[in-house]
Amino acid sequence: MVTEDSGPASAMWTSIMRIFISIMVLGILLLFMAVFSNINLNNSAEPHFFAFRTLSSEHGITNYDSVSGRVNTGVIDLETFENNIQVIQKSVDYGEEKHIGAKFTLKELDGKIIKSIIYNPKIQRRVAEKGIAGPGGVDETIKQIPIILKDKDSLRNARLDISIIVERSRWSQKKQE
Repeated sequence: MVTEDSGPASAMWTSIMRIFISIMVLGILLLFMAVFSNINLNNSAEPHFFAFRTLSSEHGITNYDSVSGRVNTGVIDLETFENNIQVIQKSVDYGEEKHIGAKFTLKELDGKIIKSIIYNPKIQRRVAEKGIAGPGGVDETIKQIPIILKDKDSLRNARLDISIIVERSRWSQKKQE
């Protein structure tokens, strides 16, 4: 549609208005994306991920069959469990600033303790010194998992208790230390 005031100036203003509206629409779209994509992993999910990773990793505490390349998540090899905590550190790497600690306890079905290992003893000491409550404290999650314990060539039923401790406010802890 051609009008009498169509010309270079009118086309320029139309282009400027289109650019302005495009910038406004893009800005509103980015604003919506920023508001609705605030993804934050809360502390209640982290202990479950930690336990899953230590139980399902080939470098974890569960039995790994090198022939089939599979992890038997319900079977724990006592020899691997007793080896040392390095096995768990291979499966879950938090770097040098570890904010999570765990105590893995193998128990007989009657409750008798077979063996315990601790991942990140620094967190365990903090719990013993300061306790769990308070703003600088920790959140504890306890999981009890029925397992099959492989001791050399024999298999028997047992239970794995995992006490996972996550620091509640690790950034404020850095300032205090």
